[in-house]
Amino acid sequence: MEGHSTLLLRIALGLYSFGLLDSLYSVVKQRRQLFRPALYAFVLGAILHALALAASSIEQGRFPVQTLQQMSSMASFFMTAVFLTVYARFKYESLAVFVFPLVFLLALAGALGGESGADSGVTSAPDWSPESAGRSGAEQAMSAMASASARAAEAPIVR
Repeated sequence: MEGHSTLLLRIALGLYSFGLLDSLYSVVKQRRQLFRPALYAFVLGAILHALALAASSIEQGRFPVQTLQQMSSMASFFMTAVFLTVYARFKYESLAVFVFPLVFLLALAGALGGESGADSGVTSAPDWSPESAGRSGAEQAMSAMASASARAAEAPIVR
């Protein structure tokens, strides 16, 4: 994601951080005083996130799910849409304690990627810049977490 889509995603990430703040505050203080402003920021962040995904699709000419960062960004958007749909129907505020931080972390992983699917290809020489080393480290960490969670899901439950 380059240009406008990256900027929109980072602004959405800033708005999602209000939800993270609300979750942390509600866990520590056992009160939901910040929920309403955090929800409004979360809705505005979802709108900007949708615009970022649309801009990325237009820039690349295809659906933006080619890289791990793009997939995490898309997953965070889908989680946001599902949460907002469930909240509009059932008004489950307690679900936000789980969803807000998770959406923030997935959107953060998507915003830190910065590499578009069109640009990620085979190059003639390896790129040893610190930015590419950071990206590959983040990709390795997320891949390790995904494989560990898959193994945990397949483990038998012993009672």
